Amino acid sequence: MPYFFFVLEVVLPAATDFFAAGLVAALLVAALLVSVLFAAVLFAAVLLAAVLFVAAVLTAGVLVAALFVAVLFFAGASDAGEAALSARARRGLAAGVSAAGSASAGAAGAAAGTGPGTLSSAACAPWYGAHA
Repeated sequence: MPYFFFVLEVVLPAATDFFAAGLVAALLVAALLVSVLFAAVLFAAVLLAAVLFVAAVLTAGVLVAALFVAVLFFAGASDAGEAALSARARRGLAAGVSAAGSASAGAAGAAAGTGPGTLSSAACAPWYGAHA
């Protein structure tokens, strides 16, 4: 019977204290693991955000550079096109002056049906044939 009291009075309280201490230790370890896991997830999220930010900055930089190159290219193409148009306009102006001169000079021929703008003109003869 004294053994029974020893178990009730000494062993069980010590066991419950030990169990409680073990339970508290287990909860502390679990809390530590959860906090470490949370910190790892937070670190991964911050790292991912940094990588995405760098990628966005690089993408924006590439897009801005491409836009800049496109603007320079089209500005150059526009300058070249403008130069070609002005050369064409100069040729057209010269042709217009020449046409005006030939129209006034060939007015008598046009009245007779042989001047510029008629089917019997020498310029149209290869395509339409000469007409009397």
